[in-house]
Amino acid sequence: MVENFLDVGDGLALQRILGDPKQKDQLISFLTTILDDHLTTPIQDISSIKVAQDSLIPEEKQSSAEIYCQDQAGEEYIVRVQMVPKQDAELRICYHASQTYANQVPEGCRPHDRVLKPVIFLALTDFVMFPDDEAYKSAHSWASQKTQKNYFSHLRYTILELPKFRKYLEKKKEQAAT
Repeated sequence: MVENFLDVGDGLALQRILGDPKQKDQLISFLTTILDDHLTTPIQDISSIKVAQDSLIPEEKQSSAEIYCQDQAGEEYIVRVQMVPKQDAELRICYHASQTYANQVPEGCRPHDRVLKPVIFLALTDFVMFPDDEAYKSAHSWASQKTQKNYFSHLRYTILELPKFRKYLEKKKEQAAT
């Protein structure tokens, strides 16, 4: 597994994985597959990738990547990929997605000037976040409690629970061997 060889919380490692131009088609395929619950059409292009380190304190370092995408319908959005620690995971996910969204506002511009791109936050967890759900991936958005309709589509979340994903891959490997 990749995490056995590198720290996905390390900015340089994240840049090597996500920023390699030779791997662009694989990255597009991966994101389209993982984020399928949020996409109306597949991702067509990635215009840029920004890798950032949120803290200079080694124990608290949390690298993230912001991937600027465009789908086949021409919709543009930002996918923020980040390894999320267990402590306060729900709060960190909301905070970092909101931070990515708010940081788009250029100086002197108002947030409601329609310059903001939707953000899909892809949280990678090395722990089981939802023990009552067997799925390794879950999609979340803000929806009306009454109608379940999503009126606030500019912030969406996908949680990829790596322990469940590893089990899924092991099961697939066993099935292929039989």
